[in-house]
Amino acid sequence: TMLIFCAMALAICIYYRQAFKNPAQRNAIIKSALFLLLLNIWRIVPFLYFYETVAFQVNHPSWINSFADMNMSLKDTLRWHIYLGFPLIFFTLYFLTKANIKQQRGFLYSSLGTLFLIIICTRYFPWRFIEETFPFVKVLFVVQMQQRFLFFGIIFLCIYVGLFLAEKVGDIRKNKLYILVLLLFISLMYSTESVVKSLCPQFLPLGYIYSREKLETAPSHTKIQEDYLYADVKFKDLRKENGEYYGPQDYKTDAEIFDAKKQSTRLEFSYVATKDTKVQVPLFYWKGYEARNEKGERLNLSSGEHRFMEVEVPKGEGKVYIHYAGLWSFRICDIISLISLIVFLYLWRKEWKNYA
Repeated sequence: TMLIFCAMALAICIYYRQAFKNPAQRNAIIKSALFLLLLNIWRIVPFLYFYETVAFQVNHPSWINSFADMNMSLKDTLRWHIYLGFPLIFFTLYFLTKANIKQQRGFLYSSLGTLFLIIICTRYFPWRFIEETFPFVKVLFVVQMQQRFLFFGIIFLCIYVGLFLAEKVGDIRKNKLYILVLLLFISLMYSTESVVKSLCPQFLPLGYIYSREKLETAPSHTKIQEDYLYADVKFKDLRKENGEYYGPQDYKTDAEIFDAKKQSTRLEFSYVATKDTKVQVPLFYWKGYEARNEKGERLNLSSGEHRFMEVEVPKGEGKVYIHYAGLWSFRICDIISLISLIVFLYLWRKEWKNYA
């Protein structure tokens, strides 16, 4: 994603290269770029800490590896992309018919490109023929072209919605209706389930989290959402209804398990193993968990049957401690986001508001 972003930023710089010849404009661009870099450093540092301090095993299950297997019907495409495609079409037609096309050429290129990306996700696009004729095209699927590029279409859309409002609305106080419509549109876009599914189709539907029967029949290629961190309470309620409780019988292994204790995402147990083996524990596998022995040494984790977590334990007698290690890093990110917002608002009311 960063490579794509850098390529597009370079393209924008080339497209607006005349601005660099003006010293004032050049200084403004450089200062705004430095400000953006500062914000990104604040955002990236906690995640670097997160990656370095947590056993961040990423599971890559076998899945479809072709655009032809992932395409949709026209109905599904319209349903999933209506809130992105409709305004793109509207503003494209508006700038083509009403505005100065020469000044809005950048928007036309970006919006038409985004619409094209939506179209190629339908089953009417000849992906099978293209992939069989040009084998290197399959590389595009590996970089998840659809999911990554659509976000840039949204960015361009937001920019030009702003230009449209600046051109047509004028004084905000006299045109509250336009602003209200825009806010309603943004709220609708973020609150609609179809948008979440269109941008994140690999997530497991929430219905699976609260039903053990559905979970056992879930497709093996689905990835686990963060919601699983908090779903254990629901599973515990289901087990109590059936008179079931967590115990040694919930650990699938060749080893003998005893003194098993579990509270939410924290779990510990003792074991005796006659050989190096794996222990499947009653926790769902998700990135950010870590397992350690009584000496503090990190143990390998992986995803096992029905996405239950498996931990590798050495031969002999020992104790295992499993917990989710990523929550504090996410809290750090929240704090940094709040600081960034305060800095942004401060700069907005100062002379730096153009850069902000």
